[in-house]
Amino acid sequence: MQVEVGDRLQSLMALSRDAAAALDVDGAFQAIMRAAVEITAPSAVALWAVDGEAASLALTAVSNEDVYADFPVRTIQFGQGLVGEVAVSGQTIRVPDVFADPRMAFADWHRRHHLHSCDAVPIMFRESILAVLVCSRPTPFPDGDEAPDVLTYVVDHAAIAIRNAKRLEALLEISRQLASIHSVDALLARIAEACGRLLASDSVTFRLIEGDEMLLKATWGDAGHMALRPRIGI
Repeated sequence: MQVEVGDRLQSLMALSRDAAAALDVDGAFQAIMRAAVEITAPSAVALWAVDGEAASLALTAVSNEDVYADFPVRTIQFGQGLVGEVAVSGQTIRVPDVFADPRMAFADWHRRHHLHSCDAVPIMFRESILAVLVCSRPTPFPDGDEAPDVLTYVVDHAAIAIRNAKRLEALLEISRQLASIHSVDALLARIAEACGRLLASDSVTFRLIEGDEMLLKATWGDAGHMALRPRIGI
């Protein structure tokens, strides 16, 4: 079904409000889910969230618990199947017939729930993959269907909110950790590490001002391997 302009705008505005108000990642994901369901109805929608350290994706949110209750897996590795391919390439993939595409696994599950075609859309922030949105339909795609373009616009719009929510969660966790540290040196070392990770920096140094000099107190990343002067003048 071709998405009408009014429906697109309504979905985008609703997503903007929901995503902007979301202070956690789950809230931002749910906002995307609601917009995707409205845009691609009668699709079954699933959102796979990225675990960057494990190079994997976890099934995090679904539009219909009954449909996905018997989905065979809950975790997919980067490069594995259609979802894993989208996570690696960062490109939307449209599958007109899930039973004819070799990248599509779990044919029995698709057949059991009468799902015939699907769109897999990456949720990106700059060059980083945050999640993959999969919209599976019971029918082939009609001519002139514009759902992938609208979905791409929607997830691009929400990616900043997801990234901000992730950073807020990281900051809250760092705050809890810092509150338990009593040693000044350990505290500064943890702050240097947190700054490096949150700001994607390769090198962090932390200096305290003592009179007319700055005393090196903590390093993180490449700075720890440099011959840094322990004291430098202001």
